[in-house]
Amino acid sequence: MNKKPVSADTETDVLYKHMRQKYGEGNSRANGYICQRFFLNEQKIVLSEVDANFQTVIDIGCGSGLMLKPLIGRIKSVIGFDFNEIACADARLNGLPVIRADAFRLPLPDNSVQVALNCQFLNQQPTNNAQDLVKEMNRVLCKGGRCILVWRNHRAAIHQLALLLFNSWHRIVGNPRFPHYDNPVNVIEQMLIGSGFSKIVKKELIFPLINWRTSNVDGLAGKLIGASCFIVAEK
Repeated sequence: MNKKPVSADTETDVLYKHMRQKYGEGNSRANGYICQRFFLNEQKIVLSEVDANFQTVIDIGCGSGLMLKPLIGRIKSVIGFDFNEIACADARLNGLPVIRADAFRLPLPDNSVQVALNCQFLNQQPTNNAQDLVKEMNRVLCKGGRCILVWRNHRAAIHQLALLLFNSWHRIVGNPRFPHYDNPVNVIEQMLIGSGFSKIVKKELIFPLINWRTSNVDGLAGKLIGASCFIVAEK
């Protein structure tokens, strides 16, 4: 029998404490983004999939709560979940109601939310944890609800170059380095369908820094500059 993996939330918790203490609650770099423009453009892509008629939207691994901040007051119930205590405190400072919780064991009943999103988390998870997250998102979503996922594309040439440069810099200045796992967009798509999602609404590779995106995930351009994977699935 396979042993249940230790939550990756606890494994990366100490790394994020360093980032949050360094950058504070209003800076997207505390959530792992390289620059504010990258974050803001990615945020537009993610939130464009959240219909104003949705009543309950959750952000799993919400960090400082910046991703959902524009929805506060526009959507009836907007809630963040994060394991990191500093992240939860920062999210509250940013006005987001937040619950400290493990991403793989959310304190929510089945079929209770309409939109569940998760941003820049799967790139830090091995395959078995990615599978657990997808199953948990399916559990809490109601029929017709949407799962929105965006994560770094480990296979893109531009991401590999960025990793090489930033890891070298972090090594020089003594910053902690985060784990990076390869979870291809097609593999996550199969996980979603296998976990009970009825259809894939959108599947793209994106490079938010220049507002570039493509649905041709196997094309040359995607392999070169498809910095992030983006999927929207419906239950």
